[in-house]
Amino acid sequence: MSTIYLSEKKEYRALDFLKFVAAFLVVAIHIPPFEEIAPVFSHEFQQVICRMAVPFFFVCTGYFIGEKITDKDRVKKYLEKAMIDTGKRKFKTALFGFNIQKNPASVVVDQEDKIPEEYWIKQEPKLDKVSLKKWLKDNPADFAHLEQSEGLRIR
Repeated sequence: MSTIYLSEKKEYRALDFLKFVAAFLVVAIHIPPFEEIAPVFSHEFQQVICRMAVPFFFVCTGYFIGEKITDKDRVKKYLEKAMIDTGKRKFKTALFGFNIQKNPASVVVDQEDKIPEEYWIKQEPKLDKVSLKKWLKDNPADFAHLEQSEGLRIR
């Protein structure tokens, strides 16, 4: 994730002002400010003007979240985490199907110095994880093990 410095951050002064006003309108929904002075105006103010504050906050939130979800990998990670957190590992929509499935096992080297020489590629020393993976499927070892992760699939 990239760092955003204060000097690079966009400012939305008009929206900040409107959010400030909308916050007061939300309070006015719960504590009518003109109730004793003008009950009819208070009722109209509360039911018409003040009730626009909450949808305004939803629209603002949607705009700013929309700016953040343009990164495909970030959306995928967020969706995967939400699915895991809710225990819903598979669902379909009209356009796509989503499921979390096992990824192929990958080699995790625990003690590289104990790996037999036959699994090293002759060159600059480089581990042949493909051959080691095949061998580890049938042979337990203290120097490496197979580990299976999960990933979100969208079809």
